[in-house]
Amino acid sequence: MINEFIKPYIQMFYGAAYNIQQSLEGYGLSSSNFLEFDGSGKIVESYWSPAQAALVPAFFITAYFVFVLLPLALSAGYVLNRRKGAIFSLGILMLPGILNLIGWWPSINFAPEEFTISGTGVMGEAFGYLPLLIVGLITGWCWITFRRQCPQHFPKTVRGLQPQSLLDILIGRPQRLPSYVQECRTLLLRHLSY
Repeated sequence: MINEFIKPYIQMFYGAAYNIQQSLEGYGLSSSNFLEFDGSGKIVESYWSPAQAALVPAFFITAYFVFVLLPLALSAGYVLNRRKGAIFSLGILMLPGILNLIGWWPSINFAPEEFTISGTGVMGEAFGYLPLLIVGLITGWCWITFRRQCPQHFPKTVRGLQPQSLLDILIGRPQRLPSYVQECRTLLLRHLSY
């Protein structure tokens, strides 16, 4: 049951990772060539495995979804409508898994049909970037929700979009950080006490 629930997420993130790996390989930043060495350090075998190379981007996409996007979306839902909003946000994020459990989720392959080894200028397929687009849209929605609903939680220098101000706070005037952290803690506790 758990395997069926997480299957759509794995398909989406692994397909996006394949396309990221294709782009990284096209830029020359990563390779899907793997070498095997024997005990003395000599090369025994060399093989190409885009599927194995795509595991690293897939790990980072999954980690971002679980540890950053999920708490962000729950927090944004909470800011909009307290508990009901957080439950609604969780329901939206769980929708692909729930639809797959009841058999309504289509079998979509986000991985590219062909992978060009060392393909300079090959960027993957546009359809494979759809999961990244969705993750980016949800992240942007969360950020806009926080900025619009809770402007008091952001320092005025960031809200006023003065690029030097945040740098002044972090580097030039570090004595302001503890008061700002204390102020955020107080506001958060006040909101949680409703």
